[in-house]
Amino acid sequence: ETTAETYIKEKAKHIFDLENGPLMSLGFVKISEEKNIFYYNLHHIISDGLSMHILSKNLISFYHDYVREDTPQVQPLRIQYKDYVAWQQAEIESKKSNEYHTMWKELFKEEIPRVRLPFENKRPEKFTNIGNGIQFNLGKKCRDGLQQISNTQEGSMYITMIFLVKLLFHKYVGNKKIMVGSSFSTRTHSELADQIGFYINNLPLITDIEETQTLENLYKAIKSHTFEISSIPWYPLELLIDQISYKYDPSYSGLFNVLVEYHEDQVHDKNAKENSAFIKYFDNMPCQFDLSFEFHEHAKDIVCNILYNTSLFEKRHLELFVSRFRNIADQLTDFMEQFPQKQLHELQLDIEELPTFTPKKAISLEENF
Repeated sequence: ETTAETYIKEKAKHIFDLENGPLMSLGFVKISEEKNIFYYNLHHIISDGLSMHILSKNLISFYHDYVREDTPQVQPLRIQYKDYVAWQQAEIESKKSNEYHTMWKELFKEEIPRVRLPFENKRPEKFTNIGNGIQFNLGKKCRDGLQQISNTQEGSMYITMIFLVKLLFHKYVGNKKIMVGSSFSTRTHSELADQIGFYINNLPLITDIEETQTLENLYKAIKSHTFEISSIPWYPLELLIDQISYKYDPSYSGLFNVLVEYHEDQVHDKNAKENSAFIKYFDNMPCQFDLSFEFHEHAKDIVCNILYNTSLFEKRHLELFVSRFRNIADQLTDFMEQFPQKQLHELQLDIEELPTFTPKKAISLEENF
């Protein structure tokens, strides 16, 4: 089975021919007379995370039908992916789109507000996608406190995680405008719920921040802007780039250099003790941005995966970053009662030394990311 696993991992590195196809490969690996491993690999251009789940669910259902010698019950799709594309194009060409064009131009009328952390190495002339990962948790107490803030502010844990990331970046660099990217699902119609296709769009989220702002005012600003952008998930990033006359810079991977994602009910470490702090490291992982944050929440904890570009960041700097992230999250939960009045400048991030972690060995991408 170890040999089979190595073989499948090599197959996962297959480079697809986007011009001629196919964009999907699959196969069987025979382990024994009674055991086989079925694997499949899809290019991201025709699938997203939910698509992989749908495909797995259907394959397992068909397999069970085959074993029982039943005929699979397949409901024909009422609409196809091409119908979604046609609808999206109609939205783009509608008069309403002119308002969105104007909105993006206004947001990007000044210099592109990318995040540049003080501990970055010199940026290479051409962006590299070689990265490492670091995983850590916040603990149940912190998770419960952040959930209470989300409820009180009529927001969500997704909004709260964006709030935390932007707040920490502001504290690091002092920028009055912070931009991160985030992934939005374009499955806005019930007919698309069980479709296989690429229904994800990354769009920028930009926030003006002042040290004299209260935590509540900043949260409300982030919430309002995020809701506004989430109402137009279909707006293509490529069209946005055209609207703002973006000048390509090969040292960056794209318009924004930080991505924030959030997922519910994803248990990463079943053996982790409640409120027990942990940190893990991952090596040699593809990295599409300078930094990407992937938050996973379940009933007892919040786990964060950070992918960082090794051309720009060193492990020791990310360890300190994680320590400060935990610190500012803990401060927010301590300030819950004062959240409406507490100003940003009252949050402190002075950490004299790193906490002592007991790191676990590097783990593969499939196990935890």
